[in-house]
Amino acid sequence: MGGRPNGSGSGGERARRIWEVAVPVALGVVLALLDAFGVMSSSYAAAAVLGVLGLIGYGQIGRDRQAAEQLADLKMQLGGELAAVRQAVDGVSELRFYSHHERFYEALAEQVGQAKEEVLTSYLRRYPPDALNSAAVAAYFTACADWVAASPLHQLRRVVTSENAPGMADWTDSQRQLVLDHRARYLVRVVDVQGDAMSVAIIDRDHVFFAFGADPYVVTGFSLRSAKLGEYMRSYHQALWEKGRDLTATGRP
Repeated sequence: MGGRPNGSGSGGERARRIWEVAVPVALGVVLALLDAFGVMSSSYAAAAVLGVLGLIGYGQIGRDRQAAEQLADLKMQLGGELAAVRQAVDGVSELRFYSHHERFYEALAEQVGQAKEEVLTSYLRRYPPDALNSAAVAAYFTACADWVAASPLHQLRRVVTSENAPGMADWTDSQRQLVLDHRARYLVRVVDVQGDAMSVAIIDRDHVFFAFGADPYVVTGFSLRSAKLGEYMRSYHQALWEKGRDLTATGRP
């Protein structure tokens, strides 16, 4: 997770290879979550699986003639799905991998501060943010509250996990208070998820941040800009949101 874009040459090659693995894996995690939460219709699930296969195929097929033929066969099998996924991938820019959670949360807080319309985010770790003992993490959550307070047109929706490790209840209480303070502009819902899951933030529909880590003291992640992938992830977030319970209607664990 280095807070800067990967460089050219060997760095660019490493970034390309990481990209080819990270995004399909991340979307695969999304599919697993959707399946676990029971929020996928059969048609949506099929399209999503094809999308992941398309991403994998796009990254690993097409480097020589034989691969090109395989890609053509895959296109025939998947119909228009692969073309749509390729179009989405081609539209990706500002891809960044972060070597430390400090850099990740600094970039995320900066993007939240620049948001014009909406911030959709999730925190699906069992451990409270202060477990990372990071000023950057604290600054990110402050930036979220400040952004909501800055304009009556701003709205933030956050999904949090119901599975809590010690210390999580205090942070959840702080989120509950923000909901009460800002009412319809700072919204939080609770979803049932086993263990730690991938967290995501979608800002103004096209900036997407992915974070994951089961260790209390380690979070890794990457970010990108893509209107198409942003649309996919907004659908993912909406599915979680619809399955969630209003935080103000739940008691302290």
